[in-house]
Amino acid sequence: MVVFTGKMNRTNKLKEKKMEKERLNEYNGWENYETWCVKSWLDNDEFSQNLVLTMAEDAIERAKGDDAFSAKHLLAIALQDEVNEWLYHYQDNTELPGMFNDLLSSSVGRVNYSEIAENVLEDME
Repeated sequence: MVVFTGKMNRTNKLKEKKMEKERLNEYNGWENYETWCVKSWLDNDEFSQNLVLTMAEDAIERAKGDDAFSAKHLLAIALQDEVNEWLYHYQDNTELPGMFNDLLSSSVGRVNYSEIAENVLEDME
């Protein structure tokens, strides 16, 4: 016979709440909306697609001679740098009020570039 204590029920409820929160943060199979959105835009036009493929090929080549970093890691860094460069260029050339710049920067900061890199590399196999 199994007897559940109040503490066990609270622990289970906390686990359920955590799992529900994680599920709600996912978006179309991606970690969050921001990650899905960046990946969708990178896939959206030929220029971005070719740029990402070139970056992936470069990451694969560089990883061959580097025991410290994988192609996934190198590609994630390259993607993050590129998106941040686009963001800074956009911010420098527009007159967005500070609040909107802060929101935009915050959203870009939530992107899981490692997840995008893993997906790109898997698609190349």
